[in-house]
Amino acid sequence: MALKIIVSANTSWYLWNFRCALIDELISRGHEVVLIAPRDRYTQRLQERHGCQVMCLPMKGQRQNLARELHALWVYCCRFYSIRPDLYLAFTVKPILYGGLAAKLLGVVTIPTITGLGTAFIRESTTTRLIEFMYRKVLPDASTIFFQNHTDKGLFITRKLANKNQSRVCPGSGVDLHRFSYTRPQLRDSEDGVKFLMVARLLRDKGVTELVQAAEQVRRRFPATQFLLAGKAGADNSTAIDSRVIAKWCERGVITHLGEIDDIVPVIADVDCVVLPSYREGLSRSLLEAAAVGRPIVTTNVPGCADVVDNEVTGFLCESRNAVSLERQLLRFISLSPEKREAMGKAARKKIEAQFSEAHVIREYIGAIADAADSDRKFAMKLRSD
Repeated sequence: MALKIIVSANTSWYLWNFRCALIDELISRGHEVVLIAPRDRYTQRLQERHGCQVMCLPMKGQRQNLARELHALWVYCCRFYSIRPDLYLAFTVKPILYGGLAAKLLGVVTIPTITGLGTAFIRESTTTRLIEFMYRKVLPDASTIFFQNHTDKGLFITRKLANKNQSRVCPGSGVDLHRFSYTRPQLRDSEDGVKFLMVARLLRDKGVTELVQAAEQVRRRFPATQFLLAGKAGADNSTAIDSRVIAKWCERGVITHLGEIDDIVPVIADVDCVVLPSYREGLSRSLLEAAAVGRPIVTTNVPGCADVVDNEVTGFLCESRNAVSLERQLLRFISLSPEKREAMGKAARKKIEAQFSEAHVIREYIGAIADAADSDRKFAMKLRSD
């Protein structure tokens, strides 16, 4: 084996949906890969697909409990001590912080990816300052720090959480252009009932409430319009929307909740437009996937969302936290001819092909590993020992 690599995220779901191709590439290059993530229904799938060890981790989401957080940190330290990895790839906040501290203690080369700033940075608080303090302890030792948009990168550099030489922007986790292939839309008109889809965890920070408010107004003018919501309810997050509230929206006919979908491709292919009124993203995977299938987008003019859209070319941008602005852009989309919508979708697909392919993302990570070898003699000897 060339290297022993730990890959960690805050859910097995994340690794399965966003990082399978990268893990496959690492294994194909002869590296021994160990995955660390909390157990969920995707844990077994990871084991079966990759044939590598998946070590489960006790971790919850946004709701803080000091004893639980210290236990998670302790487990990371124990895992690192037993595995003795050469390289640590970390995704999402807690694996970056807790796994990063463990890696620091053992002198392990780290490549963290800031997948988004999360609730703590959207609503700054004491928790924000604590997370910043921990970033300052962990990130200076990183070989490369990947960001998913230039705004997040600039913020970390300005706040002295990262330095410019370490920091790179990588286009998210990329999109599998074969799985998410272009599909011609059905070209519905307003009387047929234009279909909008939102794919996201059901959180207030994703703009779900604004979507529902806008949908009510749109359906008053165009009653046949459909709003589909795909995503998990009851997430372990302080901004999670109560499942009873979602049920009431469905009873009123404002939205249709599809729940958590394993294969989202046919769902995207069946709609006319994908919507995400999020307050902030790292780089929205759901929007990348929608554009790859050839669907126009309506989303907010915020980091991680606006990066995916060329306004009025591949979709429309609206103001964040503003249901009226969102409603206005949804109505603009409905007013377009089916042919104009199809042209927008084709332009969206071309943008993904040019900027956001999965193959490009994998090359970025392989390059970062090579760069780590150039700057760390011991690491370089291990990497080239085959």
